[in-house]
Amino acid sequence: MGISNHHTTVGVLWDATLISYMIFGSTCCQAISYYRTFPKDSRYLKTLVGATILFEVIHVGFLSRMMWYYLIQRGIGVPKDEFRRCAHWTSLGQILPAELACLLVESFSVIKMWKFAEHRKFAFAVIIPFTVGWVATFVYCASMFKQPCYPDSQANAPYVIAASTGRFTTAIIIAAFMCFTLYRRGHHGLSNQRTLRLVNLLILWSLGTGFMMVLFSCGFLVTFLQLPTTSISTGIFIIRSRVYVSSMLTTLNDRSRLRTIADETIQLDEHHIDISYAEHHTMPSPSRQSLSRRQVTQDCCTDEQLYFKERE
Repeated sequence: MGISNHHTTVGVLWDATLISYMIFGSTCCQAISYYRTFPKDSRYLKTLVGATILFEVIHVGFLSRMMWYYLIQRGIGVPKDEFRRCAHWTSLGQILPAELACLLVESFSVIKMWKFAEHRKFAFAVIIPFTVGWVATFVYCASMFKQPCYPDSQANAPYVIAASTGRFTTAIIIAAFMCFTLYRRGHHGLSNQRTLRLVNLLILWSLGTGFMMVLFSCGFLVTFLQLPTTSISTGIFIIRSRVYVSSMLTTLNDRSRLRTIADETIQLDEHHIDISYAEHHTMPSPSRQSLSRRQVTQDCCTDEQLYFKERE
């Protein structure tokens, strides 16, 4: 990390850290809400959430010590040239927990795509860029510890390019695959507006998540290459893992709202089936008028084949 002026180094780190702290508070609330709302989730999901929060806590610890160094200590006892050109060990140490949190989030997206795929051969398309991106990421992390000072740190540019390219390619493939699959499955023969709304929400969410991952990967790459004497790339890096983890937790917690929409859709479909069924069966008029919607549902929807046939 080189220094050109106060505003593009310490100022950027301070702003990014403040934003990071605010998102971290929101992330903790999301994690608590997740464990309270979905206590019956699989052990895999609970462990995934717990591990990402653990890495985020470690990352916050490194950030706090880094800001102490740059804002309070301000290079006391450190040669001026070293303070200006070289990244502090806390600035380097915060890279690993942040990248591990991002790895868990991206792995969650890949696994979700894998389980959603009808033909697994298409899901293999994401494995190559995912592997290349993360191998290059860890090589970059190791080389930054060996070359922490500018301009030597610019020798890591090929690893940054490979890592960012692989990761935003992965994000594009996942977003495109999920949107195409959801559209093909959801809009084929559907007439219920609430069901279409549910599918459209899932498509928009896949697009938004993919766009966010691409935006941060490209932003970090461009600023690292074009603005090497500033801390703008470090500021983007600090915020990135927070946004990744927050997006994953939002996806998990939003299942309650999506299930509510799905339940309303099922209830509407059942009501339609009840009316159709009742119209084709002989019932005394007074009894039919006295039956509530719940009673009609209990009487008429006992045949699962009829139910699914009508829904199709």
